[in-house]
Amino acid sequence: MWPLGRRRAALIAAVERSPTPQAWAALLRAGGLAPRFVERLVADMRPAARAVPRSPGAGKGAARSVTSRLGGLPDVGPGFQWPTWEGEPLTFVGQLRLRELPASVRADLSLPADGLLSFFYAAEEQPWGNEDADAGGARVFFWPVEGLARARRPAELSRHAMVKPHGLRLVETRTIPDPWSWWAVVHDVGRRTLATWMDAVAPWKGARRGPRHQVGGHVPRGQPGFMELDCALTAVGLDREHLDLRTRRARAAIDDVVHWTLLLHVDSDPRRGMVWGDAGGLYFWMRRADLASLAVGRAWCVLETT
Repeated sequence: MWPLGRRRAALIAAVERSPTPQAWAALLRAGGLAPRFVERLVADMRPAARAVPRSPGAGKGAARSVTSRLGGLPDVGPGFQWPTWEGEPLTFVGQLRLRELPASVRADLSLPADGLLSFFYAAEEQPWGNEDADAGGARVFFWPVEGLARARRPAELSRHAMVKPHGLRLVETRTIPDPWSWWAVVHDVGRRTLATWMDAVAPWKGARRGPRHQVGGHVPRGQPGFMELDCALTAVGLDREHLDLRTRRARAAIDDVVHWTLLLHVDSDPRRGMVWGDAGGLYFWMRRADLASLAVGRAWCVLETT
């Protein structure tokens, strides 16, 4: 890993401040990546939204309005029934008001101009999302904004299993593929380039502070592993341990990996009652076609630890 000198610290600050193609390219080249490979990474940049927790006391009205936030109780439509898994109510993680997302992110994810996405997870059991048995351990709902009402807490859901309510500010950013993403497999990145790539982005990852929630885009990974692969396999009842590429179902699942995209990443934030595994994160994934048709019941959640 290259040392974090003044120049490289300045390059990291430039990416955090304004993640333009030029800023990313300068940081990656400083890390030793070949210019041609840097061009490939920058060409596949995607828009995303950083979901920044609002400071205490900011936007107090958001707690009573239909807006983007984490924790508390959800705003839901008629006929809502609180989701359960293995007989226990799921924890409400948060909700996204689509009109508050940057237009570039809505377009990239094929989301409508407005509406509400609600996210739930089995916070006490914490399923990993890497096997078919975890189905139902996380749920996503979509609601039109008309006629929404604040849900009541189920008696079976203990207060300590709830996330402390806090508003979110959705800030547009630009993201590049991660070395531990399926992009590296599709583009057949060699071992030397992969090692250099990891070293090039490691100081940037290490310099990031606080919870880093994110909507859409490429997402930085905390450890080796292909979450989109787990999504594609579990969607057809397979897992890595029993993967036989000689079967048609397994080959179809591998081909399906590229169609999965991140919808929401929720980071650990102990101060607000969110600790996922060993201070890791929740990653809600969907196929692009399912997102375009708002078939959010097909979303899949993976828990990744640090």
